[in-house]
Amino acid sequence: MTQRRTLNALPFFVSWLLALGLLLAIFLIAAPASAYSRDSSPGSSAAPGLAQSKPLLTAAASFTYYLPIIHRDVPFRFADTFNDPASGWPIHGLNLNEPYPPGPWSSGYGKEKISETQTKDQNVYNVKTAAAWNSWIYTAPVVLANTANFTVQLDGKIAQTFMWASSWGMYFNANANRSKFYTVQVFEDTDGQSAPTLEVRRWDAFQGDADDANEILVHRRCHWCDREDFKWTQLRVVRVGETVFIHAGGVMVNAIHAPEYMSSEYKGVGVYQGNFEWNDFHPRRYGEPAFQIDNFIAEPVFYR
Repeated sequence: MTQRRTLNALPFFVSWLLALGLLLAIFLIAAPASAYSRDSSPGSSAAPGLAQSKPLLTAAASFTYYLPIIHRDVPFRFADTFNDPASGWPIHGLNLNEPYPPGPWSSGYGKEKISETQTKDQNVYNVKTAAAWNSWIYTAPVVLANTANFTVQLDGKIAQTFMWASSWGMYFNANANRSKFYTVQVFEDTDGQSAPTLEVRRWDAFQGDADDANEILVHRRCHWCDREDFKWTQLRVVRVGETVFIHAGGVMVNAIHAPEYMSSEYKGVGVYQGNFEWNDFHPRRYGEPAFQIDNFIAEPVFYR
């Protein structure tokens, strides 16, 4: 009887060993990918992220292509106060010798500019170009986890007093090569006193020129956008299926039907700058930002 019970227990013991070995193999295979995700994505220890895809700079060097994402984890809420220069936003110093196109541009972290002569000891994201009639995008460290249902928000402002025909804002639902996406843009009016203009555009063949193929979906005065230089305005985009809700200054301004660019291909998001009038090479202003961005929030997202 004792021998029979031992023989009957043998298959169970072997099955248990096989299951344990399989779990150990899975753990060993997954461990390097998880470590790489944490190491290559600053701040991801607080929330799981992605194995980072390798960046490829475009010829214009104004935005970035990303290879397909190969590993996904739990989506999370990304809130960036721009206190960490290693968080993954593009950093580029102004070089007046850069050829046209795209011409000189800069982006990076710095103090907040609160007037022509005063700064505040607070980290914000500064962007600037010295090339008129160009558009620029700055890729966020994250991509949309759900391209049909998400929220993106940021605070932005003009940091110059002579940028009246230029705009700042955000882009969303971008494809891998950043040629198709939507933008929300705030323009200071050309008289410098009236309420700014708010535009929503769908770009169908973006290459960095202001006249690239696009369709204007919203064009209206934004009385909730601060008209003064050096004053913050908050933009917020909420997509719920085919409807996109546009908020500015804490007010829901428009709801638009936007069925395009909703598939899983269109997960890019970031900051947009449209520079239509400024071409200032004065040596005392080389290091001055044109626009400043703070408090970028996006959810649900993955690290790229």
